[in-house]
Amino acid sequence: MMLATYKRDRNLPPLLKHLTTDPPPSLRQIVIVWQNIGVDLPEFLSPEALAAYASTGVAVTVRKSRKNSMNERFRPVADWDEPVKTRAVMIMDDDVVLQRAALEWGYQEFVTANEKGAGRLVGFTGRDFEETGADWAYTVRPKETYSMVLSNAAWLRREWLEKYWEDSSEMESLRNYVDKGTSFPSPAHKL
Repeated sequence: MMLATYKRDRNLPPLLKHLTTDPPPSLRQIVIVWQNIGVDLPEFLSPEALAAYASTGVAVTVRKSRKNSMNERFRPVADWDEPVKTRAVMIMDDDVVLQRAALEWGYQEFVTANEKGAGRLVGFTGRDFEETGADWAYTVRPKETYSMVLSNAAWLRREWLEKYWEDSSEMESLRNYVDKGTSFPSPAHKL
């Protein structure tokens, strides 16, 4: 699990306790993606404090981001010199709390959706869009279906993260687009 955090340090201790106390069977590691650039880690994220989680069967580590960017949650590295080892990676925000059973259910749904190579993202926050004249409108509460899943609580394949960070002009352009924080593109705009 990549647990992205930015300026919400108070959320982490109870969330870590929740995730590591009787953890879901599929949860092996939590990588806290520390987005607070230039801010020292709090004591509860020291190596000694994190080592206490090892007895739960879930390794908890911190990767300090070099840049405050939404893209950082999609890096396929547990630490700067250690790649993610699992094929499934859950991306989660520090303000999302899901029941352990829901986490495991989502993981099993991800495995089922990807076992025949179909390649499906699985998550908890569905969204849709609709055309409103020449523009797109973002629909928070889809009426019937949804066409996207937000990355605040979603499973992805590791190779998708690797693809996202490949050294190509196409992927660099996409990452730059995300860094600009531009709103949803109009129908005429293609990524």
